[in-house]
Amino acid sequence: MTSAALHIALLRETRESSLCQIQEVVASSRACRSLVEESLLELHAANAVSLSGEEIHINPEQRLRIAEVAVAIGADFERVTRELRWQEFEAFADWVLTEDGFATLNHFVFKGSGRRFEIDVVGTKEPMVLCIDCKHWHHGRVPSKVSASARDQLQRVRFLSGVFTAHGVRLDTAGWRSARVLPVILTLGDASPKLIEGVPIVSVLRLKSFLSEINPWLDELRFVDVSIC
Repeated sequence: MTSAALHIALLRETRESSLCQIQEVVASSRACRSLVEESLLELHAANAVSLSGEEIHINPEQRLRIAEVAVAIGADFERVTRELRWQEFEAFADWVLTEDGFATLNHFVFKGSGRRFEIDVVGTKEPMVLCIDCKHWHHGRVPSKVSASARDQLQRVRFLSGVFTAHGVRLDTAGWRSARVLPVILTLGDASPKLIEGVPIVSVLRLKSFLSEINPWLDELRFVDVSIC
């Protein structure tokens, strides 16, 4: 069985490059080589790493999977997230949305009621607009912090709804008659509860399934309706 220390070592050694050597992971994890090799074979069988001789190849999605498993088997949350780059969450979210037919916009900045707001990733596919806040927490996910993030994102969406028509070209919503805008919190690992005041809390590796199941007319989700024309 793979250990949390091995998962963290894999993340550390591939933080700047998708390629590392088995001996580097042995040294970083401080585990015996035979155990590391056995664990790597398990990860390879699970498609979490790719092996080629002494080389270990890990793509962005695999890094996120390794991080989630590390947290699930008891690794310190802060240690795991410290090995992940902020951009990894956003890039993966952008890729998943694009694959599902959404137009995407990253680091969307707008002003509402004299204030400046920023949304990490916006995905648009008529009539839905998903406003995603990618949380890269370094101090765990205490319930109060998750709840506050959900409320903050809902507030951003409400302010956006007031100036929505002014950003139709940037958001790729020009020509729409109306939009249903949904705030979403994207995080590492499963959170509980998964819905806070109608705002979904989605694990980064469950984003694909979330998109396949989402319905713009679900009553339990806090969609903010915008009339465009």
